Amino acid sequence: MQDIEAKINLLIEESFASKTNNLDLSIELSNKALKLCIDKKHDALKAKALSQLSLYYMITGKYEESFNLGQKSIHLYEILNDEIGIAHGKYNIAGFYYRTNNFQLGVVNLIDALIIYKKNDDYYNISRCEKSLGTIYEYIGDEQKAIQSHKNAIKAAKKINDLNLESNAYNNLSGIYLKN
Repeated sequence: MQDIEAKINLLIEESFASKTNNLDLSIELSNKALKLCIDKKHDALKAKALSQLSLYYMITGKYEESFNLGQKSIHLYEILNDEIGIAHGKYNIAGFYYRTNNFQLGVVNLIDALIIYKKNDDYYNISRCEKSLGTIYEYIGDEQKAIQSHKNAIKAAKKINDLNLESNAYNNLSGIYLKN
């Protein structure tokens, strides 16, 4: 039994580690992990694999698949009473909404996720949410909220010394300033 769990965990970890260099491999590994999650006791791992797949499909532009997997992960995380997992799912769902021009539902889901991340002092994901909120506010023309969200993203990234997150937020913020 523990061998299966260890294998599922390894597949999920390898999947996440591969996402920047080989997204196809990440999808393949997450799907393998998902197929091994047959027992109820693997529901937490199943939810994680579903959430990862949701993210990967969003990145590849397969929005419907991303949305469906995100919904399934949220449902499982709710059963497991896993707030951080729910937040991850809502973040993925928000990505689906704002990439399909449903900005209002994108904002709602991002704020839901952001509340959970703030409650848990998860500065990495606070920064990601704030950056995404800033992007949505830019799209809908609310420059002040966009600027504030990007500044919040920078602040959260600085708390954990994540230069990549900080740089991403500065790029968006500088774009707004350049337009003006």
